[in-house]
Amino acid sequence: MMRIEFILVLATRGEVHRRGYWHETIADGIREVKEETGIEVSARELIPLGVMNYEVVNETFIDREIAHTFVYPFHRSMHDFSVQIEEVSGMFKARFYDFFKLWFGRKVQIDIHGFVYFL
Repeated sequence: MMRIEFILVLATRGEVHRRGYWHETIADGIREVKEETGIEVSARELIPLGVMNYEVVNETFIDREIAHTFVYPFHRSMHDFSVQIEEVSGMFKARFYDFFKLWFGRKVQIDIHGFVYFL
């Protein structure tokens, strides 16, 4: 019989990021979209692309994520966003077909349009 063990880690938000423990749910992601961009989305509007694993490690910060990645069909202007610049460093849009090819490795670059904030 296989034995499964779980470890529950309680930590402050700072410790969570420093040690790389942070994980979020889809509901957390939807809430953050609203907080960080001003745009309200619902789970039923999201188109799942799959899971992306990534990790960023430096001297003071570890960010390990298994990101369930979605596309949101947005048919309005980029000016409709109310961006929280402390959390969002830039935003870009691309043709979906081009993005699809990039995501699945059929292209290595695509045309994008948007902006970057320089603080």
